[in-house]
Amino acid sequence: RDAEEAARWYRKAADQGDAEATLKLGNCAFQGKGVPRDCAAGTRAFREVAEAGEAEAQDNVGLCYRFGSEGVPQDHTKAVR
Repeated sequence: RDAEEAARWYRKAADQGDAEATLKLGNCAFQGKGVPRDCAAGTRAFREVAEAGEAEAQDNVGLCYRFGSEGVPQDHTKAVR
C-alpha cells in the first residue's frame, strides 16, 4: 500500500514537470512497485528525464537497452548513445 501511495504522489509531481519524480515513477513502473510492472513505460520515463540531461536517467536508459526487458528490445547501438 505504501508503494501505491508513493507512486500516486510521484505521478502528481511528474505531471507538474518534476524530473526527479518522473525518474522515480519510471523506477516504480520498471520494478512493478506501486503500479503494474511496465518496463516500456519505465524506459519512456527514463528517456524523458535523460533528454533533459539527468545523468542517472541516462544511465538507466542505457541499461534498459543494453540488457533488454519486457517491451524493450536489446539494442546495443541505442545503449551507447
